[in-house]
Amino acid sequence: MITTNLTFGTPTIVDESLTLVVASNTPEGGYYLFDSVEDIIHNDGQEILHPTYSALGQFGQSAILTEGAITLTYTLNPETKDEAIEQYLEYISDIAPNASFSYTDTELVASYDVEFTQTTWSIFKDTYYPRSTSIRLDLKEGSELACFLRVDGSPEAWTVEYKDILPNTLTTIEKEGENCYIFFSKEVTKDSTTLSSYSYYKLTSGDIEVTSTEPCKAIRLYRD
Repeated sequence: MITTNLTFGTPTIVDESLTLVVASNTPEGGYYLFDSVEDIIHNDGQEILHPTYSALGQFGQSAILTEGAITLTYTLNPETKDEAIEQYLEYISDIAPNASFSYTDTELVASYDVEFTQTTWSIFKDTYYPRSTSIRLDLKEGSELACFLRVDGSPEAWTVEYKDILPNTLTTIEKEGENCYIFFSKEVTKDSTTLSSYSYYKLTSGDIEVTSTEPCKAIRLYRD
């Protein structure tokens, strides 16, 4: 079950495949709680482990913080908690070197601010998590959280990546796969056309080039 006190906008769905909903300007005390493994992994109940770290599971890749700061509290699986702490700290030091951590016998807490330094395609910072029975996300006031689901019956078939677009910098958005969708956290311009924030665009004929006047995150989902 997922519980939250965040207020989300109107959800959208495209091609009976992808959904998108956004919580903007979150209040102080805003949170989002995944209180079961099934909700954490978003993969038809099948937990996928990291190829190297056996105590890390693959998160559902169904949400990304695009503004602000976040604290994630992992209630650790008691069967793997010691290995999970050691392996997660090693893993996350490469993915999010500026994050801060603390842990007890039962919980691991990670915090980080949104940055705009990833200018090549990358997996999410929280693609893998220490195997846990629940995860709570606490958002700093004014943060922005985008949530999306793959609802075509095969969520595991999708690749989910992001990269940052720096202000006034021409950035290439490469098409991958037969079904390739993109959304942006800020309004961007393609040639003389404005592409709205938090709207899916399907890449059909090839790559596109965009610019933004603000730091922006581009999220790409593709399959086949």
